[in-house]
Amino acid sequence: MFHVRNIKLSVKIKHQPLDIVISKLKKKKVNVKTFSNFISFKHKYTYVFFKSGQKSTNHINLTQISKVSKIRKAILNLIKLLKCQIVQYKIDNIIATADIFKKLNLKKVLKDKNFKIKKYNNEIFPGLFVKFDQGTAILFHSGKIVIVGSKKLKHIKWIIQQVVTHI
Repeated sequence: MFHVRNIKLSVKIKHQPLDIVISKLKKKKVNVKTFSNFISFKHKYTYVFFKSGQKSTNHINLTQISKVSKIRKAILNLIKLLKCQIVQYKIDNIIATADIFKKLNLKKVLKDKNFKIKKYNNEIFPGLFVKFDQGTAILFHSGKIVIVGSKKLKHIKWIIQQVVTHI
């Protein structure tokens, strides 16, 4: 069992100049933080809207989505806010957590040959990183696991299964 904590999307919309986007958001009383080449705003979800070098599209990072089933709602929220047309979107990263409910000896896991790519330096960070093609599992002594870098829920399930099977 795991819990999705955050989903990050990359969204492309038909081009809108940054100043027009800021104006639309301010009319809707959305607090906008402006930077030299992007803006960020929060309206149920967090959006980072990048200034575009292209004349056809803008790039937006969309985060703080807690479930895959809420992706559509987050995109519809964006469409409603900016009155924009979505060109495409994709999941860049799903962050999930799990608990195997037993203490882990991370030094033993590090020495085992069960996982090919591992990284551990407890003086810098208390977690053991185990890398897979489908994402990375960060294992903690407590038995808690954080999965990052996955693009699909089935990849997260597979990573957890690999960890549980080989520990």
